[in-house]
Amino acid sequence: MIHSVHHCFPHSVVSLRRSYMMHVTVIAFSVVVAGGLTSQNFLGAPRASNSEATSFFLSFDGERIFYRDYSSDNATTLPVVIFISGFGARGGVAPAHIQKFQLAGFRVVSPDLRGQGLSAKPLGLQAWEKDAEARDIAALASHLGLDTYCIAAYSHGSIEALRLSSLDDRLQCLAIGGMGERCTDPNWERPNKWPAMFEQAAHFSLPAVAHDLRVNAWVQRGQACLSREELARIHIPVGLIVGDSDYENGDARVLASMINGCELHRVHGNHESTIVNDSWWSTVVQFLAKHKPIPDQDLRPETYVREVPLKADGTEFKVHRYYQYKATDA
Repeated sequence: MIHSVHHCFPHSVVSLRRSYMMHVTVIAFSVVVAGGLTSQNFLGAPRASNSEATSFFLSFDGERIFYRDYSSDNATTLPVVIFISGFGARGGVAPAHIQKFQLAGFRVVSPDLRGQGLSAKPLGLQAWEKDAEARDIAALASHLGLDTYCIAAYSHGSIEALRLSSLDDRLQCLAIGGMGERCTDPNWERPNKWPAMFEQAAHFSLPAVAHDLRVNAWVQRGQACLSREELARIHIPVGLIVGDSDYENGDARVLASMINGCELHRVHGNHESTIVNDSWWSTVVQFLAKHKPIPDQDLRPETYVREVPLKADGTEFKVHRYYQYKATDA
């Protein structure tokens, strides 16, 4: 994947460059795996069920977003759960887990997040500012004509889902996993330092790989940075379901304490194994089934989707943006 260093370099420089690039390559691969690239995504997309339909829609800024709709023939009127995957992972839910949702009376939809899978992979600040990934999910709900919906999310997807709860009043319930309190840290190493590492690796990569690496840098920059004040304002049911050995993104107990009324559940697993643990999916379904959204025809997307979180008095929260870090690519 990485081009070889030219032989004209002195031996010491070549060794240093190779050592550095090996470090960057390992980090880049580890980022993808640790961020949510489960075994089902690494080996290929989950096997399609007979009722799975795939399509694209144009998001709020015209970017094409790919999604899967697991509706059965009579499911179009059921409450919808949108599943959001982690960093580096395509969307999709395995048939066995889809069955759990359907037996509980849900319709499941799962997009490839912006920058992942078959969805648009744009470069530049304009395509990533003001929580573009979260607003893509709101745009998907509008595309589907939903007046209410729930979200199940993991790792990076959990961060975007928490931000979305402050932006879209149609979101009525959240079940998230793979996340601790690091998502509230403006100095978190990943969104602050990983973009430069991805860009550096891109300089030594084949064009197609280089583009994906640069996109991953923008995914990290565009990631939401949450705050205690914002999380305390969440007014919908939130279930935080985490692996008992998962401290990849901080301590889930600390994050749960910041979210108003959050229910914390533990299942067996670390960050990589929890998402493929049947117990995680079962607990997610059980939590969402207790809090099924009530349709509200008065909620309309043009009125209830915001670009920034609001305080109780209607003023805007001061939001930290990781893309305030100076980018080296346009």
